[in-house]
Amino acid sequence: MKLLGLRLCDHDSNITITNGKSVNYYKTERHYHIKHHGYSNSSFIDFVNFIKEKDIDLSDIDEAAIVVDDKNEKQIPLLTDFLGLKCKIYKVDHHLAHALSVWPIHKTDNIKTDFVLDGFGDYDIHHSIYHNKKLFKNYNLKQHYSLGLAFSKIGSDLNLKGNGLDFAGKLMALKSFYPRDEKFINFLKTIDFLDVDEMFSLKNWVKHKKSVFVADNTFAEWFANIHFYLENEIVNYFDKYVDSDETFSYTGGVAQNICFNEKLKNKFKNMIIPPHSNDEGLSLGCVEWLRQKNNLDYFSDEGFPYWQTDEQPTSKPDKQIIKKTAELLAKGKIIGWYQGKGEIGPRALGNRSILMNPTIKYGANYLNNNVKFREDFRPFGASVLEEKSKDYFDIENSKYMLYSCDVKDKELLKNVTHIDGTCRPQTVGSENEIYRELIEEFEKLTGLPILLNTSLNVQGEPICGSINKAKIVLNNTKLDHLVVGNEFY
Repeated sequence: MKLLGLRLCDHDSNITITNGKSVNYYKTERHYHIKHHGYSNSSFIDFVNFIKEKDIDLSDIDEAAIVVDDKNEKQIPLLTDFLGLKCKIYKVDHHLAHALSVWPIHKTDNIKTDFVLDGFGDYDIHHSIYHNKKLFKNYNLKQHYSLGLAFSKIGSDLNLKGNGLDFAGKLMALKSFYPRDEKFINFLKTIDFLDVDEMFSLKNWVKHKKSVFVADNTFAEWFANIHFYLENEIVNYFDKYVDSDETFSYTGGVAQNICFNEKLKNKFKNMIIPPHSNDEGLSLGCVEWLRQKNNLDYFSDEGFPYWQTDEQPTSKPDKQIIKKTAELLAKGKIIGWYQGKGEIGPRALGNRSILMNPTIKYGANYLNNNVKFREDFRPFGASVLEEKSKDYFDIENSKYMLYSCDVKDKELLKNVTHIDGTCRPQTVGSENEIYRELIEEFEKLTGLPILLNTSLNVQGEPICGSINKAKIVLNNTKLDHLVVGNEFY
């Protein structure tokens, strides 16, 4: 069967098409080069234009499933007219699609419990727990405020720049600059994990500081301590529903929080989080829903997570280009690396990356100020050969940059070490042979099997989905070189 999965909403729209085996995935932001691009008010005409521009053939789709804002679900039949679909379109619940989206990294039949935490999905539901793919519990905004929305509001109050959907990640980096206040954290322990309104009530901080003025001028410190509290409390919350050795999934936008994830992984070794745990994974959940409905075999996971159907180079880098790139990196040059298909998820994993020697003096500051143009408190991740990760990081496997961990030699790896002594590493195995070969060549020259790795973009823009956009980054920043396939710029 040929199946179509759609996530059409005002942000992070994406499409998955499968013939029952291979998968084609499209995130519209990579096409329009608008971060978190979506179709406001389910503007299906714009979506039809996208389908035409990408030359996507939908004439023989057997079944389709969609995640769409529940307020616009009555418009779903319009898709049949606009797209010429002759098949039935099923609506899949937002949070169920999140839970089902883990299939590229773990078979859903082998997962009993699924946690979903985000801003909100259908009917203002922001928190769901599934057991055997049946809804066990959920909570909506009328009952409790959501962690995702609370983080966005704090980002706005702190006047962070950019899209509110990115504020949680920025706050996660910022919180480490502030001291732990154990007395206030102990107070927070008296508040239920679900009572987000009370947890994020500034009046508690005013009372703790005994001054409105002092509280207002330590606003970021207040949030930092809420975050410190939540890092442990989320573990206690999950512990109520799953055993420490149970295999379960965790998805939704909140599952992008690497600090939460580190604490959870230390307790729950078999927790499954996909790199697309935010809304860009919803169309993948839709096709899995159709697969289960029709009792089909599992789809192929070949090539995952490099499934983004964006513009690809027409060539692969040969050994000479790889060696030349490694030599330049060893000398301290900053390289844009554009290879193969783009990664699924918000983090670059070696195909749409900006790379740098992690030992260059003041390298992180230079990169933030002259290439990425982003806040100076934000750290950079690292890519390390999988089999050598334990030599440098307190982690063994982290293929998708979803966990933080302690850095063993913080002075050597200063450019990828955050102020709290941690890093968000990517362990590189056989899933990306070209990128692995580049790191191996760099190791021959420096003795270090690690590269600083950040996404090929500048602040406020999505990861480059076209060669032309990558060239614009090269021309408009202090990026030294760009390697596209076997072409060197």
